Amino acid sequence: MFETSVAVAGTVLTEPRDREVGGNRVISFVVASNSRRYDRSGEQWVDGDRLVATIYCRRRVADGVSGAIGKM
Repeated sequence: MFETSVAVAGTVLTEPRDREVGGNRVISFVVASNSRRYDRSGEQWVDGDRLVATIYCRRRVADGVSGAIGKM
């Protein structure tokens, strides 16, 4: 099976939801991230597109994420 890793830096929007699926621990939460760029002509920062994603962590990753992620 092929796996793709993606890193998203952003803000957690929901409290992590902890549950068990098929005997495995699963934690899910929603994260949002905005791209920003500096507009030299206007000499200011400009917001770009917004990404909102639901993240699912399973097994050992869920164990690590459970104590590290929380809504601000």
